[in-house]
Amino acid sequence: KLLTMMIISQLLDVKLKLALCLLLSFLFVFKASGQADDTDEQKNKGFLKGVSLKDPEDGAFDMSAMMESHSGGIVPFPIIITEPAVGYGGGLALIYLKNNKSSTDKVLPADATGIAGFGTQNRTWALMAFHFNSIKEDKIRYLGGAMYGDINIDFYFKDLEGNSQPVEIGMKSWGVLQRVLFRIANTGLFIGPQYTYFHTRNRINDLEQIYVIPGLEDKVISKSALSMPGLFLQYDSRNSTLSPDKGVLTGVTTSYSATFLGSDHSYWMFNPYFIGYVPVSKRVFSGYRFDSQFGVGGDLPFYAKPFLLMRGVPAAKYQGDITMLVETEWRGVVFRRWSLVGFAGTGKAFDAFKEFGDSDWIYSYGAGFRYLLARRNKFQVGMDFGWSNNGDFAFYLIFGSYWNK
Repeated sequence: KLLTMMIISQLLDVKLKLALCLLLSFLFVFKASGQADDTDEQKNKGFLKGVSLKDPEDGAFDMSAMMESHSGGIVPFPIIITEPAVGYGGGLALIYLKNNKSSTDKVLPADATGIAGFGTQNRTWALMAFHFNSIKEDKIRYLGGAMYGDINIDFYFKDLEGNSQPVEIGMKSWGVLQRVLFRIANTGLFIGPQYTYFHTRNRINDLEQIYVIPGLEDKVISKSALSMPGLFLQYDSRNSTLSPDKGVLTGVTTSYSATFLGSDHSYWMFNPYFIGYVPVSKRVFSGYRFDSQFGVGGDLPFYAKPFLLMRGVPAAKYQGDITMLVETEWRGVVFRRWSLVGFAGTGKAFDAFKEFGDSDWIYSYGAGFRYLLARRNKFQVGMDFGWSNNGDFAFYLIFGSYWNK
């Protein structure tokens, strides 16, 4: 979802995840570019000047050389938003990217510093800034970010007959994220602390819904703050952080909304996840995903409840104190750099394990295509079209992998 998915993807385990998803995609594009030798000509001419966009292997348009330059430079990227929860929109990200040199053949993540802004047709807008830094040949990873914006999005509440009804909520919000990860020995295991602060002033945009949904004004707290220290544990053996086709990304994130640090709510959030990639042949690749979120403590505000995040399913439509989902994705190379993609998944959102059997299964499925934009970096771009079993439809511009953490 861009920027993921968004720096700020982690800015929350809160609903900011949605607009922010958008920034993640771009952030991950730069989080791990490949390694290549710099020539004196490249160093003198700068980041984009003198860099060939033609792959010497097949003569196709390719961005590997640009992404591998070590001299650093500012690169503008358009933001295109297709998330149905906020409507169509766009914006611009300006990112300063600089690759890290390694004393070995090891591929190191690039340092990235950027600012971005976007707006959508339902008056949602946001401004953000972020910085990612790989230190001591990727033994330490730092990620920090901040955002300010006005997010308008439908949340679903029970009406007098027990049916879910959409209510557009406006959230004038700001937040910050700080995370430091330490690599354990020379393994792919990282561990470290993170801290998120999120402040929002909420308003009910659909005022007529006040008469339809009992206690709506009490549920939509007008002012709210979350102050959440946490621990991040992750194992990464993927062959690319951009568009992997082999390896595993798995881990768990825990965070606590601490009233003694300024939070208005007290609860725990746990997010175990698994993403695995298995090549079936030289031209066919499969992927598998499990993701679950647990809100423990009973004091989650409406915007912080976990929701099912799958292609074809509007963000925040299916919420609960607990979510569980599984997905699979298959990609097949059909012509040179072009591939076709198919995906399907299912999940549930519920408030307690005793409700699991009675809650509805939500299904999503779809197809898309990819183009290998940077061969040496395994960077694919493309578009996906997704549907759900409840009649929802959405399309997505994909930069790298849709599955990111």
